[in-house]
Amino acid sequence: MVPIVITADEIKVDRSFITDIHKRPRSQSILKAIESLSQALGITIIVEGVETFEELAYLRRRRASATPRAIISRTRSRSKKVR
Repeated sequence: MVPIVITADEIKVDRSFITDIHKRPRSQSILKAIESLSQALGITIIVEGVETFEELAYLRRRRASATPRAIISRTRSRSKKVR
């Protein structure tokens, strides 16, 4: 039997977890778990689809305290975007 090797150098967090994250404790808990996993593995988190100031502010607070490797990007299909 041949062993299966999976490699990853980043974790992408889908927009569905980021929408209104500042109001959704369950999504906040999921993000915290993802942060712990990324730190344990030494890999980068990419957060996709940040579209509101409130989402960006929440993520910046988290980034400062727990996720220095987070990269924040926007989706291109929505009209309200963080600039």
